[in-house]
Amino acid sequence: MAYTIEHANNVMLGAGLKFSALATVLNQNSTDFYFPEGYWCNMVTPGDGCINATAGGVTVSLTTYASDYYVHIRDGYIVPYQNAFDSMARTTADLSNQLTDLHINPSCNSSVCSAVGVLYNDDGVIVDTNGNSN
Repeated sequence: MAYTIEHANNVMLGAGLKFSALATVLNQNSTDFYFPEGYWCNMVTPGDGCINATAGGVTVSLTTYASDYYVHIRDGYIVPYQNAFDSMARTTADLSNQLTDLHINPSCNSSVCSAVGVLYNDDGVIVDTNGNSN
């Protein structure tokens, strides 16, 4: 059975982060997802490996049971990540007391690897963050 690629299943969160899930169809165990050009690595389950999307992008079939979702980071980016569910955080102030993981997927040429990202950290309490952030 052939499935079409739904744009709603492919959500870009900026240029370096992609969320993929199927939440509108039951009894479908795999779904085709589009990946723009880049080297995309799974942040949630890194052991799943990476997807090398060549020029023009590629379509990849991934498992999509009811609880499956994917967050991929593109090469050349650094993404801060906190698992608010596991830490039981209820506010951003609670999150400021938790560890932050940095997921790094460098872009490499023959001699240099590099990645960029921004982490804006405030205390979660003060409304005026001007001068009150890291």
